[in-house]
Amino acid sequence: MSYVAILLLRLLVLLLAAGCGGGGGGEAGGPNTQSLSLSTGDVKQIATSNSQASVILETPGGEEYLHIVYTTTTQSGAHPFTLSSSAPSMVKRVPLVAVERERGYAEARLQFDHFLRGEERRMIEEGLLPSGAGIGRLFTLFKVQPGEQETFFILDPRTRVFRQRTATARTIRPHSVLFLDDAVILTPTLEGQIEQMVEDFETIIHPRSEQLFGEESDVNNDGRITILVTSLLNGTGVAGFFLPSDLFLRDTDNPFSNEQEILYVALPSSSLPLGLIEATMAHEFQHLINFQQKVLRRIDQGLPNPPSEDLWLNEALSHLAEDLTGFSEDGDDLVNIVEDYLEQVEFFSLADNDAFGGSDTLQRRGAGYLFLRYLFEQAGGATYSSTDPAGITDRGGITFLRQLESSSHIGIDNIRTALRTVTNPFQQASDPFQQAFAHWAVALFMDGTRLNTDPRFHFQAPEFDQITGQRRGIDLRGTREGRSGLVTLRGPHLQFFNSHREAVQSTGVAYILFQASPQGEDTTTITLRGNAESRLQLTVVRTE
Repeated sequence: MSYVAILLLRLLVLLLAAGCGGGGGGEAGGPNTQSLSLSTGDVKQIATSNSQASVILETPGGEEYLHIVYTTTTQSGAHPFTLSSSAPSMVKRVPLVAVERERGYAEARLQFDHFLRGEERRMIEEGLLPSGAGIGRLFTLFKVQPGEQETFFILDPRTRVFRQRTATARTIRPHSVLFLDDAVILTPTLEGQIEQMVEDFETIIHPRSEQLFGEESDVNNDGRITILVTSLLNGTGVAGFFLPSDLFLRDTDNPFSNEQEILYVALPSSSLPLGLIEATMAHEFQHLINFQQKVLRRIDQGLPNPPSEDLWLNEALSHLAEDLTGFSEDGDDLVNIVEDYLEQVEFFSLADNDAFGGSDTLQRRGAGYLFLRYLFEQAGGATYSSTDPAGITDRGGITFLRQLESSSHIGIDNIRTALRTVTNPFQQASDPFQQAFAHWAVALFMDGTRLNTDPRFHFQAPEFDQITGQRRGIDLRGTREGRSGLVTLRGPHLQFFNSHREAVQSTGVAYILFQASPQGEDTTTITLRGNAESRLQLTVVRTE
């Protein structure tokens, strides 16, 4: 996104905001006014009516207040609003500068993931899934022995065409079997990396994923996941993937099924380091488990119309899997997509299209990961053994994740239902999703500061994983290694206002800072006006 495009978008937003008539759709006579007396670090959710609210702030000596405007409406598109003040802000608005970084690998994977999940939904919606699948064992594959060859159909990410490749079974473990593409020329270094990959999947990724998300399917009754390492993926920007069509019999409607659980994996290389591939394996394994828990299990039970998880939530779960299995720091672009979201937060949505019309974006994935990480922690999280790779004890967070995986609900309804089912601070709210979203929006700003110690407004401090040697968790004002070097997070992008016109996206949030003059009025009135159908909400935080 170029800087010129950003400016044009800003102009469009201003026109939309002006067109809303200063809050068209609100009650006649304007919003009710509420007086606030806040100390530094205090947080106050403001009651809005038809997307309108007015607050009187104490401003005798240069006080600073953050206004968090958000909406949890699922009505797509931008939701314009005006936030005005009775006195000028000392800090002028800082324009948003477009952040342009090289995210070549991530973009390639993004597009291919979008294609795969679309094919998954198509299979379900068009009724292409046979009955009797999942743990019901559709068929039995011969027991593989080391050195045996098998021919596989492999989807080429570049052309989206299946190609036949012969591969040889090399390593057979209790929960996995390694097949290596016969076209691969092994070196001692490459062989060692591939063996390490299989070892880490067998002893860390597989057992941790099962504990966190649930069991995978076993359609061929061999008790193993096939790890197919192929050079066909190298040079495509895709480090690995999973295909749900492999979990059904090969027939005229499904001619390229390999009839087994497979993770297709690229060769480790300078552009696809081992850590990145292992993070991708954790990511894709969650997709496989999710398909079993959401779809195959219900087909096996004879239930019609199995649900297909919303794309944003399915991908958020997979990015969380990279983190919770202990492979996010050396591997994927997790910290980079978090940075991209926070630096342009007002343009992006948690569960809907962004301001530019994009759906499955890196920024939305950053938001999804942060939201699920926050909810996992608020539900109690989990504790990890320092010596046993599979030793994870549920403190409530795993129960929350398993509820998401196994529920017949999808998307926001899935989140809302899980929050009502599992013990957490938002369980008793009339709308747990809206209440959790409101607190999460505060936590995005508050995390890493000393303004407020309420755990609902913070992420837990990252933990060092004694098994993988990487950190789990996120510090939104910390520094960690990203794919292109060290990344320092600084919280969400803040805007500064006086009669500020802006917009938020569906399930989106904006942060607007007001600083009073040291010699100003004793009080300042801040007024929010928006369209009633936008269901805008306002939270005020005193920051100084």
